[in-house]
Amino acid sequence: MKNPLHYYLSKFSLTEPELIANTQSAKVWKALSYDGSWVALKVYKHGTMGNEASGFDFLRAASKTFAARVVDTSEDAAVTEWLDGPSLGDLARTGHDTKAAEELGGIASGLHNQLGQVSPSMPKLVDWLSDFTSIPPNSLLSAEHKALLVVARELAMALTSKMQDVRPLHGDLHYENVRLCARGYCAFDAKGVIGPRAYELANAFRHPTDMPTLVRDNDRIRRVRDIWCQSLNVPPKVLMQWAVVKCALSITWRQTQNPGTDLEFDLLSNLIAVMNETN
Repeated sequence: MKNPLHYYLSKFSLTEPELIANTQSAKVWKALSYDGSWVALKVYKHGTMGNEASGFDFLRAASKTFAARVVDTSEDAAVTEWLDGPSLGDLARTGHDTKAAEELGGIASGLHNQLGQVSPSMPKLVDWLSDFTSIPPNSLLSAEHKALLVVARELAMALTSKMQDVRPLHGDLHYENVRLCARGYCAFDAKGVIGPRAYELANAFRHPTDMPTLVRDNDRIRRVRDIWCQSLNVPPKVLMQWAVVKCALSITWRQTQNPGTDLEFDLLSNLIAVMNETN
């Protein structure tokens, strides 16, 4: 963090901090606001919000029926409404994955249908994909894994050449980024990106990440595909194509830290299989 915790508590008029999360990029505290409400204080460790800055613009524009309220932000910190939970991931972990998928689809639809004006400088998905579509698979990968990434890379190039229904997106909408509060389930931790509607739930096929057997089950992939294509009003085939691209993109990003290995190649293979059978 650029400054000590008491700096941010004073800046945002907060008290009673309780550390909730400590990730590679940020620390999150639950804290008490001056108006008596509980909030989440997120402080970024590297002095800037990085690729999450536009996410707060998205949340500000989103309907508060479906998104956490943004209280205040600075260059390297943000204060948002505290969502008591549980998350949709928790709902899935208690045996209600279909219900969680339906709730997530409803959140995605609500965010898109009730979105106000967002910043025109919001990053574009095509820029996120530029490295993925131009850099060949890591030389340490097996031939089988290289082939999977080649399929996904060629698919990404085809999709970005004719993107449809391009609009502001949450950009990281999945089971752990939606939590329950008094008015229902609400999204938080947005990235904020301009891209096709069908991309919005592409990352959700990988979640909950701590339920690897569930997310790799082809029947489950088909089930959530059918729920989410109806929620987003997009063709099932296109939804699956973006799911393949997002999974492969995440693998590619991780190759810089763990070249030649990754735990999601089997998931990528399954997503491609379901994509190929989808009309």
